[in-house]
Amino acid sequence: MNNGNIKLPGLNFVSWNIHDAHSRIEGNKVESPDFSSVTSTAHFICLQETKRPVKINGYRCFNSNRPKSKSGGVCIAVKNELAHWISPIQCEHPDIIMLRVKQDLLGKETILISAYDSPDASSYKKSGKGQDDSVTDSISDILADSNQEGSVILLGDFNARMGNKVSNEHQAMQSNLHLEPDNPLSQIDCPRLATLPERSCEDVKENSKGKALLEFVRTNGLVIANGRTIGDIFGSPTCVRPNGASMVDYCCTDIDLFERIHSFSVDKLYPISDHRPLRMTLNPILPYTVAAHRREMNFTSAPAGFVWEACNNKSSTQFLMNQMERSVQSRLHELLQMPLDDKSNIQDLNNKTTELLQNLAVSTLKQRKAKKKGKPWYDKECSRAKRSLDNAGAKVSDDCYNTPASERYHTA
Repeated sequence: MNNGNIKLPGLNFVSWNIHDAHSRIEGNKVESPDFSSVTSTAHFICLQETKRPVKINGYRCFNSNRPKSKSGGVCIAVKNELAHWISPIQCEHPDIIMLRVKQDLLGKETILISAYDSPDASSYKKSGKGQDDSVTDSISDILADSNQEGSVILLGDFNARMGNKVSNEHQAMQSNLHLEPDNPLSQIDCPRLATLPERSCEDVKENSKGKALLEFVRTNGLVIANGRTIGDIFGSPTCVRPNGASMVDYCCTDIDLFERIHSFSVDKLYPISDHRPLRMTLNPILPYTVAAHRREMNFTSAPAGFVWEACNNKSSTQFLMNQMERSVQSRLHELLQMPLDDKSNIQDLNNKTTELLQNLAVSTLKQRKAKKKGKPWYDKECSRAKRSLDNAGAKVSDDCYNTPASERYHTA
């Protein structure tokens, strides 16, 4: 502690497919020494495939689990001293947890996401119990509605294999698209994204989920940290099984947060899971102190505005006349007699004068009604159609002579 502030030299994130938080063999995994060693310095812990609600000492845990299923499940655990700056975002998809992080911690309001996407061959997917919307579609829908100008941190297991053919997933975004200023996609900084460091990947295979995740990243202007950051320059596999290794767990951020990544790494394999933990540290904002006393402050809502009818001068005249009433003049005389010898007395005079004028305005003037926030002019179907068009455009930009891709773009 220093002058009432909490010093944050950096924020540490851990993402890990824990493969059942409480198994018959290992017991409660979050109480195991391996789990403690991985998460001991973490401010945020994102877990996938928990299969049940998780509780971690010293953290506030947000859980989402599949109804009537013993598979899937996600969790985000937030260090208790940071929980004041966190609020959950409603998401109907059971394999997605979204939290809103206030700008005090990261310099910009940020959405933190932990997600899990089951393999297409899993019994859960085959049974038809899964959501009609894919994980990436559900995330895109919520981002479009709630975070047009903020930052994004996406961590999770997507069972997506992208291979090593694409070194920079955003080079195709340099097309000359003319977007309206109020279009959320106009905020994507295509030139900065297109000059990112090349991304490496030791996993040479790709699948349909990998292609879908790549399109999602392109469309939402996110950056994949795997394989292009200090600590993971070669793109290490994140899942190791007897039949082989693969990269299926990812960390993605917007370009602003990507440039603040101090380190990102894929940890070693631990016995409690066949997935390797992902670690990320973000450099702090400057100055990197957060006032602790803010948590104790009680803020009052600003008063509603008043209608000042300047055209007919009726309201302004009445307001001035009311100030001349005997009771008001008597109160003003009392306030003028108050001592002003120290800071507290001056503050007291200010509060009482404000209260007097506020009450006078309420009794004299009309108050403006708060405007209700309208719904976006576009619906979910329209938003998806736009993403589909952008994806088709990205494919055409990759190969302008690809006739089928061009036809799909112009008929989308």
